[in-house]
Amino acid sequence: MIPLPGFLFDHRHMQGDLLTIREWFNSNGLAVNHDKFLTMLLGNTMEVLTYDLGCSLISLVHSIKLLGVTIEKDLNGAMMWRT
Repeated sequence: MIPLPGFLFDHRHMQGDLLTIREWFNSNGLAVNHDKFLTMLLGNTMEVLTYDLGCSLISLVHSIKLLGVTIEKDLNGAMMWRT
């Protein structure tokens, strides 16, 4: 078996975790709010990887506001924090 590059290995695990989360929601009678799931690519990779919740793709964003802090991915690949 040929080993996967690190980012593909991580992608596979993350995708598996997302499907596990969806199954947990379904088994507990809950609905997944697709608008609450976002992805942001960090680092130097040129690969654009998509993530799937089973019925829709998760949106790729360039900034995320979390607990009043905006995290941005600028063109240099550096992390920018704003409060």
